[in-house]
This record gives sequence, C-alpha cells and structure tokens, in this order.
Amino acid sequence: MNGFKTLAAAVGLCALSASTASALTIDFGTATKALADSLTFSVGGYTATVTAVTTDENGNMTGSAKVAQFGLLGANHGGLGVTNASGDAHTIDGSGALDANDLLIITFDKPVKLKNASFGNVDSNDDGSVWADGVKLGTYALAGYPTLLPLNALGTIFGFGATGQNDDFKVRSIEFDAATISTIPLPGAALLLGTGLLGMGAIARRRKS
Repeated sequence: MNGFKTLAAAVGLCALSASTASALTIDFGTATKALADSLTFSVGGYTATVTAVTTDENGNMTGSAKVAQFGLLGANHGGLGVTNASGDAHTIDGSGALDANDLLIITFDKPVKLKNASFGNVDSNDDGSVWADGVKLGTYALAGYPTLLPLNALGTIFGFGATGQNDDFKVRSIEFDAATISTIPLPGAALLLGTGLLGMGAIARRRKS
C-alpha cells in the first residue's frame, strides 16, 4: 500500500521477537469517544494511537478519515469504527466504486506481537484485510460472533481494512504481547571466514613488499 508500507521499512540487521510477558488486552467496546482524527489508548506501559484513511480497491490511500469508539456492550456491538464523509456509517466499510474503502490503523509506541483481534457488527458478508508493518497478512472472512482472529504478527503498525462494498464491521478488541528488537548476531563461521580472509590479505601484502 503506497504510504502505508513506508511507515514500517526495515532498518539494518534487526529482528523482532516476542517476550514471555503476560498478554495485554485493549477492549474498544467499553467506552464511547466521538469522531476524531486520532484516538489514544494506554495499557501496561504501551500506547496505541488509532487513525484512519480511505483506500482504493488496490490498497492505495485515497483520502483521510476519522475514527470513533463505540461503547455498546451487547453481543456483536461496540468497537472502533471509521467515517470518511458526512452521513457515512461509523463502521469499517467499503465502497470500491467510490475509492473509499476504510482502513483503520493502530500504531504502537514500541514493538508488540499482536496475538489476535476480535470484531463487532459482523455478518455473513464481512471480509477484512489485515496488515502488519506494511505487509498484508491476508483477507479474512469475519462472519460469526464472537469473531476472534488469531494473528501472532510482530510489528508496531497494524491495519484493519474493508475490501469491498459488502463489508461493514468494527474492531472490538486486540490482544498483544511485548516484543523486543534485537540485532542479528554475525554467525561464528562468518566471523572465522572474515578473520581468515584478512589474514590472507596481510600475508599477500608482506610477500609483495
């Protein structure tokens, strides 16, 4: 996705790994917040900032959108939704003909392992695309409630998007573990090889002199 992938470009020889800490949950269906450019949630020392955009059928960003939280505690209700125009339903919905498929973006202030996500306002027609650090994990059928989608994806930026005009859902909750960024160590064999090559170079230079 243009613009979305660049937010999560890899830098250097680094890797993400999950820790063994207890999982943390953000339930977006427990309170109501009005439409805004962004919403912020904090739990267990982690801060998640929620924003939204609209995309075309190919996943390219076509415009801005607002996000809201809905505290409806009944079954198949409540969660995060998106609106991109006056009168637009406050859900993550799609309209391919109008180049206005909603994409909800959750950005963490440090790396996490997103274990799963649950959804509200789902019916038999709802499909959703899921992204992690600019990589599309797939498109999933969200029919049935509660819809709990196992993900186990490492990253800091996660996207949940509509794929067409029949989609109409909300993100109810997410569960995640802590993750760490570590430098990939140079293998011992490679170190030995490098040392050997340097030694051979030194010998060659002495012979020439």
